[in-house]
Amino acid sequence: MSEETPQQPAAFGALSNESGAAMRVILRQALRWAIALTVVVALLGSLIGWLIADLPGVWGALMGAGLTLVFCGTTIVAMLVTTDASATKMTGVLVGTWFLKVVFTLALVIAVRDATFYDKPVFVATVVIAVVGTLILDMKAVSGGRMPYTGR
Repeated sequence: MSEETPQQPAAFGALSNESGAAMRVILRQALRWAIALTVVVALLGSLIGWLIADLPGVWGALMGAGLTLVFCGTTIVAMLVTTDASATKMTGVLVGTWFLKVVFTLALVIAVRDATFYDKPVFVATVVIAVVGTLILDMKAVSGGRMPYTGR
């Protein structure tokens, strides 16, 4: 019996240069669309929020859109930054950023739960609409992206 060091499966290694470049194109597209959607949701939400609840409605829409961009955008940025890393490192970064986002979101919600400067229903509606929209656009970017299946 020989003492060979076990090799890491190829599937867990970093992407090839060609695949990494293709993945970065897809992720940049998803990030651009997420930013554009967030701006549109913030503007429309602010207008609708103003009609429903005056200035607190505007603040609710802006806070909801901002929270959505932070929550969804950091995932895309974390994936973009770790595109050339192994799957294990990418997973660690994604789980770490997810944990930080949850802590940030809970801290924000606790900090403003009794505040009256924003409208809670407008805030929640904006978050739900923006998150669903971002998920749809992420799916569209990934399914429409051109990712090579060979290259190793």
